[in-house]
Amino acid sequence: MYKLLIVDDEPIIRRGIKTLAILSEIGIDEIFEAGNADKCLEIVDKEHIDIIMLDINMPNTDGLTLAKILKEKNKKIAIIMITGYDYFEYMQTAIRIGVDDYLLKPVNKTDIELVLRRIIDKIKTNIVKDKLMEIHSEYENISYDNSSFKAVKEYMKKNIFDSKLSLGLMAEELGFNSSYLSGIIKQIYGIPFQEYVGIKRMEQAKILCLSTDMKNYEIAEKIGYDDVNYFTNKFKKTFGITPKQFKQGIKLNEN
Repeated sequence: MYKLLIVDDEPIIRRGIKTLAILSEIGIDEIFEAGNADKCLEIVDKEHIDIIMLDINMPNTDGLTLAKILKEKNKKIAIIMITGYDYFEYMQTAIRIGVDDYLLKPVNKTDIELVLRRIIDKIKTNIVKDKLMEIHSEYENISYDNSSFKAVKEYMKKNIFDSKLSLGLMAEELGFNSSYLSGIIKQIYGIPFQEYVGIKRMEQAKILCLSTDMKNYEIAEKIGYDDVNYFTNKFKKTFGITPKQFKQGIKLNEN
């Protein structure tokens, strides 16, 4: 079960989030409230908070500044930014800070439950990844002194959005056996090659959806997918909605 902290200077918003959704069915058993940054930080210091729903527009310390402070204190805290249309341009900054998702005002039951389920799924996935990283920690520690590991990291960084990227081609160009290369990648990133590539590409796709007017096929090509349908399906499987629905979310909530 998880602990949720709602940070908003409007009590009606805090009450609305608590009453609109049946949070216990989602997996949240404790709910805390804060009307400002100081109260938020006080609660975070005392409680093991898993998820924070944070209003972007607050007096004294704004939501983006507070989100940065919270992520610096504990990067594992999942932050959902509550925002309005006029503040949408700030979402790219929010992503850079490490904000995990967002909600648009006025909030409703469906949106609250959807975003919280996504966040909880993400937390569960991260727990599994952390365990994998612990298993491979010994190898991770020596990777910085190993020329093969360094070559793999540099290659992945340079080619992650190249549509031609594949384990076989990478092995050939680096002069490794495919099985050996697969093992190195698992040791470095804690997950298999295809899973890591998919995660990095979907993260970039989300940024492009939020910060540009690029069409789906343009985003697909930009992150390394020749098939726009494959990209759309993968995006929906990852985030629960299509890229079009994600980009049009604000307008749909306005109408």
